[in-house]
Amino acid sequence: MIGQYVTLKKRGQNWVGLCPFHAERTPSFTVTPSRGIFKCFGCGKGGDVYSFLIEHQKMTFTQACEMLAGRLGLQLPRSSSSGKEDKVRDRLFYAVNFAKDFFHHLLLDSGEGKKGLEYLLARGLERPLIGQFELGWAPAGRDRLKKAALEHGIDEESLLGAGLLISPEEGGESYDRFRERVIFPIADTRGRAVGFGGRVLEEGQQAKYLNSPDTPLYHKGELLFGLDRARGPISKLSRALVVEGYMDLLSLYQHGVDNVVAPLGTALTGEQARLISRYAREVFLLYDADAAGLKATFRGGDALLEAGVNVRVVTLPNAKDPDEFIRKQGREAFDKLLPHAADFLDRKIELLKDKLDLELVSEREKAADKCLESVAVCRDELVRNLYLKKTVEFIGVPETVLAERLKRISAQHDTRQRRELDRSEKTEPPAGGRAELYLLALCLKDPAYLEPAVEKLGENPFGQERLAEVFDKLKSARRQGVRNLVEALYGSLPDSHYPLIAEMQEAEPMLQPPEQVFNWCWQQIKITQLKKEMKENFLKIDSNADPDVANVQAGLNRQIKQLQKDLTGAFWLPKF
Repeated sequence: MIGQYVTLKKRGQNWVGLCPFHAERTPSFTVTPSRGIFKCFGCGKGGDVYSFLIEHQKMTFTQACEMLAGRLGLQLPRSSSSGKEDKVRDRLFYAVNFAKDFFHHLLLDSGEGKKGLEYLLARGLERPLIGQFELGWAPAGRDRLKKAALEHGIDEESLLGAGLLISPEEGGESYDRFRERVIFPIADTRGRAVGFGGRVLEEGQQAKYLNSPDTPLYHKGELLFGLDRARGPISKLSRALVVEGYMDLLSLYQHGVDNVVAPLGTALTGEQARLISRYAREVFLLYDADAAGLKATFRGGDALLEAGVNVRVVTLPNAKDPDEFIRKQGREAFDKLLPHAADFLDRKIELLKDKLDLELVSEREKAADKCLESVAVCRDELVRNLYLKKTVEFIGVPETVLAERLKRISAQHDTRQRRELDRSEKTEPPAGGRAELYLLALCLKDPAYLEPAVEKLGENPFGQERLAEVFDKLKSARRQGVRNLVEALYGSLPDSHYPLIAEMQEAEPMLQPPEQVFNWCWQQIKITQLKKEMKENFLKIDSNADPDVANVQAGLNRQIKQLQKDLTGAFWLPKF
C-alpha cells in the first residue's frame, strides 16, 4: 500500500525510500511488511498503514479503513439505514474495479497489450510507475470486457451504470465503450477507481481521448486525475501544480514531482478549483502553449481565484508541454521554472499587450473587461484590490471609472452563477416571471417593442418594483433618443439593479425569433394580470361589495381561456 505513494527499493527484509514527510537526499524511510509498520529515521515519523494514510493522504480513520477494505475486496459493516442506493453504488464500484484489473492485466501480461506498453515506455514511463497508477490496455473487439465481466458474475445493468458499456440508441446489443486504447484509471479522493480515460495510439477518425460518461460514481467536473495520491504532498507544501493531461502528470511524477493534478479533459471547473483549495494556498498552472492551452489557463485561473487561492502561470521555454520539457531538460531545470512563474493577472496583461492594438479605444475597452473579469471573481479582498490597481495602471483610466465598470461585470458573473445553481438544482421560475424578464430583455435589445408592450399591457405591467423601474427608464431613454440603453440603465439605476440588468443581457441569445418571443411574453403577463384581477374580485364577492362582480369574473375567465388557447402549441421559451 505505501509503495503506491513512495518509491521503495528492497533491502533485506525491509523496503527503503525517500521520506514523504520531509525533504532528504539519502533514503531514511523504512517499511517493514512483516510487522506492518513504517519508520523514518530522519524525521521520526512512524506508525502503521492507517497512520500513514491519515498523515500522508489527509484521510480520516474511517476513510482509511474503507480504502483498505476496498483494496482487499472486503465490505465494512454498515448501519441499518444503508439502503438500496448503497447497494447499487457498491455494484458499480465492483464493476469499475474489475474493469481496472482487466485492463491492467492485458497491458502487462498479454501479447495484445504489447503496443500499449511499448507506447508508455517510449514516452519515458517506467514499469514501476505504470504499475503504481495501474495503467491498462482496452483490447480490440466489441465485447471483450463485457464477456469477461458477465462471466465474473457482474450484471449488464451495472456495467451500463458504470459507463463501461454503450447501449445503442437504435437498439441492439450493448458493447464496450473503451476499445484499443491505453487506459488511465481515475480515482476519487479515497483512491477508489470510479472511471477511466482512454487514449488511442493511431489518431484518425476516433477522438484522441475518451472519458467515462457521468455516472453515480464519476462526475468529470468534480474530480481531478492524481488527487488521490497528490493531496498529501500538496498539503505538505501548500502548493499544487495543475497540468493539462494524463501524460503531463505521469511524466512529472516519474521525475519526482508529486504535488500535481490534472483536470479530466476540460478547463478547470469551479468544483475542481474548490477541491484544490482544500489543500493548497498557491497554484501553478502549467498548460500547453497552444491557443487551447492559453484559453484553459485563463478559465482555470479565474476559477482558482474564486476559490480563494493565489495563482501563478509557468511559461515552458522550448517545449510544448510539461511532459516534453521535463523529459528533455530534467527535474533540475523544471524546479528553476517555478520561482520565475508570473502572477496570473500579470501574465494575462502580457498576452493582452501582445494580442490587442491598445491604441484603439475599442481594443483597450476589451482589455479592461478581460482584466476586470478576473478581478470580479477574486474572493480574497486584498488580492481583489491589488488586481484592480494593476488594471488601472495597465488601462490608464481613473480607478473610479474601472470600479464602476467592475460592479457591472461582477453582477453579470453573479447572474451566471445563480443560473448555473438553478440548473443544478433543477429549479424553474414561474412562466410569468420568465415572461417579464424576457419582455424587458427584448425591449432592451430592440426598443421598438416598448410601444406595443404599453399598448397590450399598460404603462406599468410589472408586479415587482425593480422591473417597473427598469421599464420606466427604458421608456424614458427611448423618448430622449438615447442610443446605448445598457449604459443608460447602468448610469441611472442604483447598484441593487445591476444583477437584473445583467440577467437581461444574458437572456439576449434566447430572444429568437423576436416577434414570437414578444407575443408569448405579453400573453403570459396578461394572463397573470387577469388572474390577479379575478382574485381581487373574488374578495369583493365574499364581502358582497359588488353584486355584479360575478359577471365581470366570467368575462375575465373567458379572456384567460382565449389567451391560453392562443398559447397552446405556440412558441415556448427555453427554461433557465
